[in-house]
Amino acid sequence: MPRVRNPIDSPSIDDPLALSLPMTPLDASRLRSSDSRAGHSGFRHSFEERWARFVHPTGVKSKHKKIVTWLGRIGFVAKGVVYGLVGGMTCASASKLRLPGKANENESPQGAFIFIGGFPIGTPLLIITFIGVLFYSVWRFIISHYFNLHNSWEAITGQGSDAQFSAKKNFFRYRLSPFVSACVYAGYLYYIAKLIPIVQDDRDEEDSPGCFPACWRDTALGRAGLVAIGVAFCIATLTQLINAFTANWHGDLRVRHMSKIEMYGMYTLGHVGFFARAGVFLFVAVLMFKALAEPVDSTHSTVANALNLLLPTKAGQVLMFIVGLGLVVFGLFAILNAVYKYFPTPPPSRLHDGREEEEEEGATTFSLPHSQPA
Repeated sequence: MPRVRNPIDSPSIDDPLALSLPMTPLDASRLRSSDSRAGHSGFRHSFEERWARFVHPTGVKSKHKKIVTWLGRIGFVAKGVVYGLVGGMTCASASKLRLPGKANENESPQGAFIFIGGFPIGTPLLIITFIGVLFYSVWRFIISHYFNLHNSWEAITGQGSDAQFSAKKNFFRYRLSPFVSACVYAGYLYYIAKLIPIVQDDRDEEDSPGCFPACWRDTALGRAGLVAIGVAFCIATLTQLINAFTANWHGDLRVRHMSKIEMYGMYTLGHVGFFARAGVFLFVAVLMFKALAEPVDSTHSTVANALNLLLPTKAGQVLMFIVGLGLVVFGLFAILNAVYKYFPTPPPSRLHDGREEEEEEGATTFSLPHSQPA
């Protein structure tokens, strides 16, 4: 007589005979319920694990550090060249030196790209610039494995997150800030990509910023946008001033074991450059708030229109020339970062926010030469 399973009992994986017997509707229902609970529990556990990794990131994996290093180095050279050109163009505008085409009085990254494209070999130079800006954007928006044993990917690793910082400070400093920077440089990539296929003589026509910010004052939504952008650039000004007057970023440079000329030279270039960047961001904020009250010039890009506010007066031209020199200094500082900066960026205290997870995975914390007394 064939064996009949008690409908109250559910099949067990440890009982092969039970698994071979016919399954009753009650058994099937219980199995579906068990699978559903297991699936829900697994999803919740995976979500909590990923969230913990997001709040307490471990940074770039060791196997990716070499490529991240080269992305950062090449990217910083490109960034330095762009800032150097913008600074030189700012000094030219302040000195009433006329540049060719739409590059004239267009002291901005977009103006620098037009200036580069105006050379006889402008197309190859633009392609090289595109590659460098791409590398910098990717470095800021780093792609690396989120888990060693999973196929998931995370756009921002939170490299540099410090165990001594709060989760909120780590988020804004090592996730939001790099993300915004990467988006800005992605916009530059789009602009360069539009310039490359255009014939050299027609590249000036691409300098068409539209009516921003003048036309935004015509609607309530536009005015709210101008206020939001103005406030954002005020915050950016403060962040640059903090860098200009503090030594928070000194630990990112491997110069303490170098000569004093190299160390203090890099520090000086950085402080001057950050101060100049603060000036540029401040003028952009002023332009946004001024656009709320009266029509403003929209001839060139936003940065150029902001700096050109200084042109009508002699004192403004002198200040504009000083800002231009500061941007040239910052460009040199950025280029030298390719040599003197630590890649990937280390946490200020040299303790990763996710150091416990790293220890579990067999990783090690930073051990840098300049963390020892000089």
